[in-house]
Amino acid sequence: SDMDRAEHFWRRGIGFSSVSAGSVNGHRWSLLARKAPVSNWSLDVVLAESEPVRPEPLLDDAGFPCLALLSTSLGRDTERLCREGGQLAAAEFQVEVNGKLLGVTLVRGPDGELIELISVRAPGR
Repeated sequence: SDMDRAEHFWRRGIGFSSVSAGSVNGHRWSLLARKAPVSNWSLDVVLAESEPVRPEPLLDDAGFPCLALLSTSLGRDTERLCREGGQLAAAEFQVEVNGKLLGVTLVRGPDGELIELISVRAPGR
């Protein structure tokens, strides 16, 4: 709903870079890219100005309801996302997946988009 606020969040909060931007029928769009150390983990995102904004997604919605990112510091990364325009949706909780203990925090972006931060926990932590 606010392209400047959304771009700020995705660029400063998550670390995407601007690739290109434009407008269609008076609505702005922006292509952003986030390069990862493993090339297959890199991601492009298109932000598109629209009204009305869709309802906030839930983690168990069908389709692609959230973006999951690996984190080496859930506290630091959650604080950065919230400082740059996000809002805490769920404080850190732990879950075991395939014998690995994961720490998970959920943050909503400025338009309600769900960002899942995941950290692999060492045994005994």
